Amino acid sequence: MTEYTPHQGIRATSAHGNDEHTSKIARTAKNLIENCKILAENINDGAYFLDTNGRFLYVNKIFAKTLGLPQECFLGKHGFELVPEEYRAVERERIARFLSGEALPPHEIQYTSKGKKKRWVQVNSRPVFVDGQLVGILGIARDISRRKDLELLLEQSREELEKRVKDRTAQLNRVNKELLEHQKQLQALASELSLAEESIRRQAAAELHDSVAQTLAFAKIKTDLLRKKIKDPELLKSTDEIKALIEEGIKSTRGIISELSPPILYEIGLVAAIKWLAKRLEQRNGVKVKVTGKAEPKSLGLEVKVLLFQVIKELLANIAKHAETDIALVSFKREKGKFRVDVIDEGVGFEVSKSHFYGITTIAFGLFSIRVRVQAMGGMFRVRSEPGYGTKAVIIVPLNQSKNS
Repeated sequence: MTEYTPHQGIRATSAHGNDEHTSKIARTAKNLIENCKILAENINDGAYFLDTNGRFLYVNKIFAKTLGLPQECFLGKHGFELVPEEYRAVERERIARFLSGEALPPHEIQYTSKGKKKRWVQVNSRPVFVDGQLVGILGIARDISRRKDLELLLEQSREELEKRVKDRTAQLNRVNKELLEHQKQLQALASELSLAEESIRRQAAAELHDSVAQTLAFAKIKTDLLRKKIKDPELLKSTDEIKALIEEGIKSTRGIISELSPPILYEIGLVAAIKWLAKRLEQRNGVKVKVTGKAEPKSLGLEVKVLLFQVIKELLANIAKHAETDIALVSFKREKGKFRVDVIDEGVGFEVSKSHFYGITTIAFGLFSIRVRVQAMGGMFRVRSEPGYGTKAVIIVPLNQSKNS
């Protein structure tokens, strides 16, 4: 009976008496080897059998063909003699361990045939026992060259892919770095433009105050002095009419000055300035604007305050002109290092998708302009609206990271 176990090798049992033990083992071993030869000639892998000295007793045709040598070249030679030089020490040790009865896992060897063609072979060997006595080593050698070629191709592809990913990542990092640098430059430019624009507004407001406003104020004083000297009722009436026009001019000039550069924005802050703006909007257009939220943090830069004031002013003007409602809400809120402003109305609304194409309508261009200016400051602007359901505009800008934040 013959049995195989992965860890103990091939074991055969012979029927015997004590006096014929040795001869029966020899016959059983011979029969086992012959049976192995029959099996070996009918499999698709190479096969061999080594004797107890580690020499070849048999190799099948596929084994010989795989190594590129005739079958007779193997017979009588040690199992390690025909392996490449770099594998001989390892192979000699493995054969010695097999002959000591030890079972080892498969291993791989690269052979170079006479045609200089390199082939990879996976060798799986096991010791063979008859009645507990070692009679040789049976080995199966499978040509795995195709698999190794595929593994090499896969490894090369992996390395090439890794290289491409690495190169692309480096390229993306460079592009991101350039984009961040451009963004910083754009933000700096936007900040300078915002401050320059506001500076021009303040300068224009100052000039209006120092020239037109003061001139009108002096004209009013002169009119009052002149009125005291006039006795003719018709002239007094005309003087009063002139005085009323002058007072209207003073009022209008002060309004223009406040619109150009509201002092409250610089003296108190953004939230206070929007509350002032809300009162003016109600007086002029009848739109009641509720302003909620605490005063803006000190870390909100001046250029951002100016930008937010102008943006909110434009959004409220749009509500007054197009929303067909007399109620609006402006809320201020601080969120994790950012400052958020919501401008909401419950008016007629509009299709936001159409506003994406700037230049189609005045509203669309205005929203596009706001988005560009807010993004240039490192912020975010979005609008949600639907016909019949009002509009909600959200502006989020970063706060300067400082101790006063």
